[in-house]
Amino acid sequence: MTTMRDVAKACGVSVATVSGVLNNTPDAAGPETRERVLEMIQQMNYSPNAVARGLSHRRMNTIGVVMDYSGWGSLIADQHLGPIVDGIVGQSSRRRQKTLLYTEAWEDAIKNIPAFCDGFCDGLLLIVPMVSEEFFVKLFRRGTPFVIIGDHRTETNISIVDLDNIDAGRRITEYLIGLGHKRIAMLRGEDDHHSSSLRAQGYREALGARGLEYDAALDLGGGYNLESGYDRAITLLSRPPAARPTALFCGDDRIALGALKALNERGVRVPEDISVVGINNSVEGVGAEPPLTSLRQPGQGIGEKSVDLLLSHIKEEEEPGRKIILPGSLIVRGTSGPPP
Repeated sequence: MTTMRDVAKACGVSVATVSGVLNNTPDAAGPETRERVLEMIQQMNYSPNAVARGLSHRRMNTIGVVMDYSGWGSLIADQHLGPIVDGIVGQSSRRRQKTLLYTEAWEDAIKNIPAFCDGFCDGLLLIVPMVSEEFFVKLFRRGTPFVIIGDHRTETNISIVDLDNIDAGRRITEYLIGLGHKRIAMLRGEDDHHSSSLRAQGYREALGARGLEYDAALDLGGGYNLESGYDRAITLLSRPPAARPTALFCGDDRIALGALKALNERGVRVPEDISVVGINNSVEGVGAEPPLTSLRQPGQGIGEKSVDLLLSHIKEEEEPGRKIILPGSLIVRGTSGPPP
Protein backbone atom coordinates (compact mmCIF):
# COMPACT_ATOMS: atom_id res chain seq x y z
CA MET A 1 0.00 0.00 0.00
CA THR A 2 1.36 3.41 -1.01
CA THR A 3 2.52 5.66 1.82
CA MET A 4 3.39 9.34 2.00
CA ARG A 5 7.04 8.32 2.26
CA ASP A 6 6.72 6.45 -1.05
CA VAL A 7 5.33 9.55 -2.74
CA ALA A 8 8.11 11.72 -1.30
CA LYS A 9 10.80 9.30 -2.49
CA ALA A 10 9.31 9.12 -6.01
CA CYS A 11 9.27 12.93 -6.23
CA GLY A 12 12.65 13.45 -4.62
CA VAL A 13 11.22 15.65 -1.88
CA SER A 14 10.71 15.38 1.86
CA VAL A 15 7.69 13.83 3.56
CA ALA A 16 7.00 17.27 5.06
CA THR A 17 6.75 18.73 1.54
CA VAL A 18 4.22 16.09 0.47
CA SER A 19 2.23 16.71 3.66
CA GLY A 20 2.28 20.46 3.03
CA VAL A 21 1.04 20.04 -0.53
CA LEU A 22 -1.78 17.76 0.60
CA ASN A 23 -2.84 20.27 3.24
CA ASN A 24 -2.46 23.29 0.94
CA THR A 25 0.06 24.79 3.34
CA PRO A 26 1.35 28.15 2.04
CA ASP A 27 4.97 28.05 0.81
CA ALA A 28 5.14 24.28 1.30
CA ALA A 29 6.45 23.93 -2.24
CA GLY A 30 6.98 25.92 -5.41
CA PRO A 31 4.45 25.66 -8.28
CA GLU A 32 6.47 23.07 -10.24
CA THR A 33 7.13 20.92 -7.18
CA ARG A 34 3.50 21.14 -6.11
CA GLU A 35 2.34 19.96 -9.54
CA ARG A 36 4.86 17.11 -9.52
CA VAL A 37 3.72 15.95 -6.09
CA LEU A 38 0.02 16.13 -7.00
CA GLU A 39 0.61 14.20 -10.22
CA MET A 40 2.60 11.52 -8.40
CA ILE A 41 -0.12 11.24 -5.73
CA GLN A 42 -2.62 10.49 -8.49
CA GLN A 43 -0.32 8.11 -10.37
CA MET A 44 0.43 6.13 -7.21
CA ASN A 45 -3.23 6.20 -6.12
CA TYR A 46 -2.22 7.51 -2.70
CA SER A 47 -4.89 8.49 -0.16
CA PRO A 48 -3.89 9.83 3.29
CA ASN A 49 -6.49 7.78 5.11
CA ALA A 50 -6.16 4.66 2.99
CA VAL A 51 -4.32 2.69 5.69
CA ALA A 52 -6.82 3.47 8.42
CA ARG A 53 -9.73 2.57 6.20
CA GLY A 54 -8.08 -0.58 4.99
CA LEU A 55 -7.50 -1.76 8.56
CA SER A 56 -10.97 -0.95 9.77
CA HIS A 57 -12.81 -2.43 6.79
CA ARG A 58 -15.53 0.11 7.50
CA ARG A 59 -17.17 2.84 5.49
CA MET A 60 -17.22 6.41 6.74
CA ASN A 61 -20.99 6.75 6.05
CA THR A 62 -20.27 10.15 4.54
CA ILE A 63 -21.21 11.49 1.11
CA GLY A 64 -19.14 14.25 -0.47
CA VAL A 65 -20.98 16.91 -2.47
CA VAL A 66 -18.73 18.80 -4.90
CA MET A 67 -19.93 22.03 -6.51
CA ASP A 68 -18.49 25.33 -7.70
CA TYR A 69 -19.97 27.95 -5.38
CA SER A 70 -18.37 30.94 -7.13
CA GLY A 71 -20.88 33.28 -8.72
CA TRP A 72 -23.87 32.12 -6.67
CA GLY A 73 -25.43 34.74 -4.44
CA SER A 74 -27.07 32.23 -2.10
CA LEU A 75 -27.07 28.46 -2.28
CA ILE A 76 -30.22 28.09 -0.17
CA ALA A 77 -32.15 30.77 -2.10
CA ASP A 78 -31.12 29.55 -5.55
CA GLN A 79 -34.15 27.93 -7.20
CA HIS A 80 -32.04 25.32 -9.01
CA LEU A 81 -29.25 24.38 -6.59
CA GLY A 82 -31.14 24.94 -3.33
CA PRO A 83 -33.76 22.18 -3.77
CA ILE A 84 -31.11 19.76 -5.08
CA VAL A 85 -28.88 20.23 -2.03
CA ASP A 86 -31.95 20.11 0.23
CA GLY A 87 -32.90 16.77 -1.33
CA ILE A 88 -29.35 15.46 -0.89
CA VAL A 89 -29.12 16.46 2.77
CA GLY A 90 -32.59 15.16 3.60
CA GLN A 91 -32.13 11.80 1.90
CA SER A 92 -28.62 11.40 3.34
CA SER A 93 -30.05 11.89 6.81
CA ARG A 94 -32.79 9.35 6.17
CA ARG A 95 -30.18 6.89 4.91
CA ARG A 96 -28.01 7.59 8.00
CA GLN A 97 -25.28 9.29 6.00
CA LYS A 98 -23.35 12.45 6.80
CA THR A 99 -22.88 15.10 4.11
CA LEU A 100 -19.60 16.89 3.43
CA LEU A 101 -19.73 19.90 1.10
CA TYR A 102 -16.79 20.87 -1.13
CA THR A 103 -17.10 24.29 -2.82
CA GLU A 104 -13.93 24.43 -4.91
CA ALA A 105 -13.84 26.01 -8.38
CA TRP A 106 -14.08 23.45 -11.19
CA GLU A 107 -10.91 24.75 -12.84
CA ASP A 108 -9.07 23.40 -9.78
CA ALA A 109 -10.88 20.06 -9.81
CA ILE A 110 -7.98 17.88 -10.99
CA LYS A 111 -5.50 19.18 -8.44
CA ASN A 112 -8.16 18.81 -5.73
CA ILE A 113 -8.77 15.11 -6.42
CA PRO A 114 -6.50 14.08 -3.50
CA ALA A 115 -8.68 16.16 -1.17
CA PHE A 116 -11.91 14.71 -2.60
CA CYS A 117 -10.54 11.19 -2.23
CA ASP A 118 -8.77 11.54 1.12
CA GLY A 119 -10.83 8.83 2.80
CA PHE A 120 -13.34 11.06 4.56
CA CYS A 121 -16.05 10.29 1.98
CA ASP A 122 -17.27 6.97 0.61
CA GLY A 123 -18.39 8.56 -2.66
CA LEU A 124 -19.00 11.87 -4.41
CA LEU A 125 -21.97 13.73 -5.88
CA LEU A 126 -20.72 16.14 -8.55
CA ILE A 127 -23.16 19.00 -9.22
CA VAL A 128 -22.86 20.26 -12.83
CA PRO A 129 -19.15 19.44 -13.10
CA MET A 130 -17.51 21.69 -15.71
CA VAL A 131 -14.40 19.54 -16.06
CA SER A 132 -12.35 17.77 -18.72
CA GLU A 133 -12.49 14.05 -19.39
CA GLU A 134 -9.14 13.76 -17.61
CA PHE A 135 -10.87 14.49 -14.31
CA PHE A 136 -13.14 11.44 -14.64
CA VAL A 137 -10.26 9.24 -15.78
CA LYS A 138 -8.31 10.13 -12.64
CA LEU A 139 -11.39 9.69 -10.45
CA PHE A 140 -11.99 6.22 -11.87
CA ARG A 141 -8.34 5.40 -11.26
CA ARG A 142 -8.85 6.29 -7.61
CA GLY A 143 -11.76 3.87 -7.38
CA THR A 144 -14.03 6.51 -5.84
CA PRO A 145 -17.73 6.01 -6.65
CA PHE A 146 -19.42 9.12 -8.02
CA VAL A 147 -22.68 10.34 -9.56
CA ILE A 148 -23.11 13.43 -11.73
CA ILE A 149 -26.03 15.76 -11.05
CA GLY A 150 -27.42 18.22 -13.58
CA ASP A 151 -25.22 17.35 -16.54
CA HIS A 152 -26.06 14.62 -19.02
CA ARG A 153 -23.03 12.45 -19.80
CA THR A 154 -23.49 9.73 -22.38
CA GLU A 155 -20.54 7.56 -21.29
CA THR A 156 -21.83 4.09 -20.41
CA ASN A 157 -19.79 3.90 -17.19
CA ILE A 158 -20.90 7.26 -15.74
CA SER A 159 -24.06 7.56 -13.63
CA ILE A 160 -26.16 10.72 -13.79
CA VAL A 161 -29.34 12.19 -12.32
CA ASP A 162 -30.79 15.09 -14.26
CA LEU A 163 -33.85 16.91 -15.54
CA ASP A 164 -35.22 15.51 -18.79
CA ASN A 165 -33.93 18.48 -20.75
CA ILE A 166 -35.07 17.23 -24.15
CA ASP A 167 -38.60 16.77 -22.82
CA ALA A 168 -38.43 20.23 -21.20
CA GLY A 169 -37.51 21.84 -24.51
CA ARG A 170 -40.15 19.83 -26.35
CA ARG A 171 -42.88 20.49 -23.78
CA ILE A 172 -42.39 24.26 -23.67
CA THR A 173 -42.26 24.53 -27.46
CA GLU A 174 -45.38 22.37 -27.87
CA TYR A 175 -47.18 24.55 -25.31
CA LEU A 176 -46.35 27.70 -27.26
CA ILE A 177 -47.33 26.08 -30.56
CA GLY A 178 -50.60 25.03 -28.95
CA LEU A 179 -51.29 28.70 -28.18
CA GLY A 180 -50.91 29.47 -31.89
CA HIS A 181 -47.28 30.63 -32.07
CA LYS A 182 -45.32 29.80 -35.23
CA ARG A 183 -42.25 32.06 -34.86
CA ILE A 184 -40.70 30.90 -31.58
CA ALA A 185 -37.19 32.01 -30.66
CA MET A 186 -34.91 29.86 -28.48
CA LEU A 187 -32.58 31.74 -26.11
CA ARG A 188 -30.11 29.09 -24.95
CA GLY A 189 -27.53 28.95 -22.17
CA GLU A 190 -23.80 28.34 -22.61
CA ASP A 191 -22.93 25.72 -25.20
CA ASP A 192 -20.55 23.96 -22.77
CA HIS A 193 -23.57 23.02 -20.64
CA HIS A 194 -25.17 19.86 -22.01
CA SER A 195 -28.54 21.10 -20.73
CA SER A 196 -28.41 23.93 -23.25
CA SER A 197 -28.00 21.72 -26.31
CA LEU A 198 -30.54 19.15 -25.05
CA ARG A 199 -33.23 21.80 -24.48
CA ALA A 200 -32.53 23.15 -27.95
CA GLN A 201 -32.87 19.63 -29.33
CA GLY A 202 -36.33 19.32 -27.78
CA TYR A 203 -37.22 22.71 -29.26
CA ARG A 204 -36.23 21.62 -32.76
CA GLU A 205 -38.00 18.27 -32.44
CA ALA A 206 -41.25 19.95 -31.40
CA LEU A 207 -41.09 22.35 -34.33
CA GLY A 208 -40.50 19.49 -36.76
CA ALA A 209 -43.26 17.35 -35.29
CA ARG A 210 -45.76 20.17 -35.85
CA GLY A 211 -44.56 20.93 -39.39
CA LEU A 212 -42.92 24.26 -38.52
CA GLU A 213 -39.67 25.20 -40.21
CA TYR A 214 -36.61 25.56 -38.00
CA ASP A 215 -35.05 29.01 -38.38
CA ALA A 216 -31.43 29.10 -37.19
CA ALA A 217 -31.67 32.87 -36.86
CA LEU A 218 -34.18 32.34 -34.03
CA ASP A 219 -31.96 29.84 -32.18
CA LEU A 220 -29.58 32.08 -30.26
CA GLY A 221 -26.71 30.88 -28.06
CA GLY A 222 -25.54 32.88 -25.08
CA GLY A 223 -25.35 32.41 -21.34
CA TYR A 224 -27.49 31.51 -18.35
CA ASN A 225 -27.71 35.10 -17.10
CA LEU A 226 -29.79 38.28 -17.19
CA GLU A 227 -27.41 40.18 -19.45
CA SER A 228 -27.52 37.48 -22.09
CA GLY A 229 -31.32 37.44 -22.13
CA TYR A 230 -31.45 41.23 -22.36
CA ASP A 231 -28.94 41.46 -25.22
CA ARG A 232 -30.56 38.71 -27.29
CA ALA A 233 -34.03 40.17 -26.84
CA ILE A 234 -32.72 43.52 -28.11
CA THR A 235 -31.21 41.72 -31.11
CA LEU A 236 -34.52 40.08 -31.94
CA LEU A 237 -36.40 43.37 -31.56
CA SER A 238 -34.09 44.93 -34.16
CA ARG A 239 -35.69 42.70 -36.81
CA PRO A 240 -38.58 44.04 -38.92
CA PRO A 241 -41.89 43.58 -37.06
CA ALA A 242 -43.09 40.89 -39.46
CA ALA A 243 -39.89 38.87 -38.89
CA ARG A 244 -39.88 39.12 -35.10
CA PRO A 245 -40.74 36.06 -33.02
CA THR A 246 -44.07 36.07 -31.24
CA ALA A 247 -42.68 33.95 -28.38
CA LEU A 248 -39.37 33.57 -26.55
CA PHE A 249 -38.45 30.17 -25.12
CA CYS A 250 -35.69 30.99 -22.62
CA GLY A 251 -33.46 28.18 -21.34
CA ASP A 252 -33.50 29.62 -17.80
CA ASP A 253 -35.51 32.13 -15.77
CA ARG A 254 -32.51 34.44 -15.58
CA ILE A 255 -32.47 34.64 -19.37
CA ALA A 256 -36.23 35.22 -19.37
CA LEU A 257 -36.00 38.01 -16.79
CA GLY A 258 -33.34 39.78 -18.85
CA ALA A 259 -35.54 39.46 -21.91
CA LEU A 260 -38.55 40.85 -20.01
CA LYS A 261 -36.49 43.88 -19.03
CA ALA A 262 -35.58 44.54 -22.67
CA LEU A 263 -39.17 44.11 -23.85
CA ASN A 264 -40.46 46.46 -21.16
CA GLU A 265 -37.88 49.13 -22.05
CA ARG A 266 -38.89 48.94 -25.73
CA GLY A 267 -42.60 49.17 -24.98
CA VAL A 268 -43.35 45.61 -26.09
CA ARG A 269 -46.38 44.18 -24.31
CA VAL A 270 -46.10 40.77 -22.65
CA PRO A 271 -47.87 38.53 -23.52
CA GLU A 272 -50.00 40.55 -25.96
CA ASP A 273 -47.09 41.19 -28.38
CA ILE A 274 -44.56 38.54 -27.32
CA SER A 275 -44.89 35.61 -24.93
CA VAL A 276 -42.00 34.59 -22.68
CA VAL A 277 -41.35 31.22 -20.98
CA GLY A 278 -38.40 30.22 -18.75
CA ILE A 279 -37.08 27.25 -16.84
CA ASN A 280 -36.47 26.92 -13.06
CA ASN A 281 -39.61 28.48 -11.54
CA SER A 282 -37.55 31.08 -9.66
CA VAL A 283 -38.81 33.39 -6.93
CA GLU A 284 -37.77 36.32 -9.12
CA GLY A 285 -39.87 34.94 -11.96
CA VAL A 286 -42.93 34.53 -9.73
CA GLY A 287 -42.50 38.13 -8.60
CA ALA A 288 -42.03 39.55 -12.10
CA GLU A 289 -44.70 41.73 -13.71
CA PRO A 290 -46.42 39.87 -15.20
CA PRO A 291 -45.45 36.64 -13.36
CA LEU A 292 -43.26 34.38 -15.48
CA THR A 293 -44.52 31.15 -17.03
CA SER A 294 -41.78 28.62 -16.24
CA LEU A 295 -40.92 24.93 -16.10
CA ARG A 296 -40.18 23.74 -12.57
CA GLN A 297 -37.31 21.30 -12.16
CA PRO A 298 -37.74 18.38 -9.73
CA GLY A 299 -34.74 19.58 -7.71
CA GLN A 300 -35.50 17.79 -4.46
CA GLY A 301 -36.25 14.56 -6.30
CA ILE A 302 -32.97 14.88 -8.22
CA GLY A 303 -31.08 15.25 -4.95
CA GLU A 304 -32.83 12.29 -3.33
CA LYS A 305 -32.37 9.99 -6.32
CA SER A 306 -28.68 10.89 -6.55
CA VAL A 307 -28.06 9.81 -2.95
CA ASP A 308 -29.79 6.48 -3.50
CA LEU A 309 -27.88 5.85 -6.73
CA LEU A 310 -24.52 6.72 -5.19
CA LEU A 311 -25.13 4.44 -2.22
CA SER A 312 -25.93 1.58 -4.58
CA HIS A 313 -22.47 2.07 -6.11
CA ILE A 314 -20.73 2.44 -2.74
CA LYS A 315 -22.32 -0.79 -1.52
CA GLU A 316 -21.47 -2.46 -4.85
CA GLU A 317 -25.12 -3.32 -5.39
CA GLU A 318 -25.07 -1.80 -8.87
CA GLU A 319 -22.43 -1.03 -11.48
CA PRO A 320 -22.06 2.64 -12.50
CA GLY A 321 -23.72 3.81 -15.69
CA ARG A 322 -27.41 4.30 -14.87
CA LYS A 323 -29.08 7.45 -16.21
CA ILE A 324 -31.99 8.72 -14.10
CA ILE A 325 -33.88 11.38 -16.05
CA LEU A 326 -36.78 13.13 -14.29
CA PRO A 327 -39.51 15.24 -15.94
CA GLY A 328 -40.25 18.84 -15.02
CA SER A 329 -43.68 20.48 -14.70
CA LEU A 330 -44.83 23.56 -16.59
CA ILE A 331 -46.30 26.36 -14.43
CA VAL A 332 -48.43 28.67 -16.57
CA ARG A 333 -48.59 32.30 -15.43
CA GLY A 334 -49.00 35.73 -16.99
CA THR A 335 -46.20 35.95 -19.56
CA SER A 336 -47.68 33.50 -22.06
CA GLY A 337 -50.73 33.80 -24.29
CA PRO A 338 -51.87 33.61 -27.92
CA PRO A 339 -49.85 35.49 -30.59
CA PRO A 340 -51.00 38.97 -31.70
